[in-house]
Formats: sequence, C-alpha cells, structure tokens
Amino acid sequence: MKVAVVGLGRFGRLHSLTVAGLAEADLVGVVARRSESVEALQEELPDVPGWIDLEVALSECDAEAWVVASTTASHVPITRRLLEAGKTVLLEKPISGTWKSESWSHSWPRVRQI
Repeated sequence: MKVAVVGLGRFGRLHSLTVAGLAEADLVGVVARRSESVEALQEELPDVPGWIDLEVALSECDAEAWVVASTTASHVPITRRLLEAGKTVLLEKPISGTWKSESWSHSWPRVRQI
C-alpha cells in the first residue's frame, strides 16, 4: 500500500519511519509546513519525496492512504480535504481540540472512528 504522512513533528516522523520499515507499505511522500522538516526527514529517508503544500502533494503523490499527524488544530481541515479527495485517512488523536470541530466526522458516511 502506498502511504503518505502529513506532519513531521515527533509523531509524524515516527509514523514516517514506521511506514518506511513495513514490508507491506511504501512511504511515497511526506508533507510539512516547513521545508526544514521535510529536509530533515529526507536525511534519513532520501528517496521519499516531500512537499510543503498539501494541494501540490495531492496532485503529485499517488498515495492510497494518508496519515495525518499534523498539529491538532490542523487535523480537521486536513482530514476533511483528504476525504473530499477520496483518500483513506488514518488520523492521529485527538481529532481536534474542541468537541464542536469533532462533530463534523459524524456526518461523513465514510468515517469510522476506531
């Protein structure tokens, strides 16, 4: 399975390294707000493409599944955009910082909380 990771903080880096080490998965891209974060990960995984713009990544990356490990405040808008693009998403917890923004997920038929 082709996987991309959005967010390269502590958890995003961990998800990226974990996916890269799985025989059943290929890490085909990473997205971060800062180019320095992308470059730091590419020092460890030089063959993994990176972007600082989610829209560009969506148009250029052929990932089947996306891991969202960005800042909590960005979880909902990023996840919503990926779902709108028809992508499968693993969202790092918490969904958001507020109950109000979490409630959107109940109106999406494709969303399963596990």
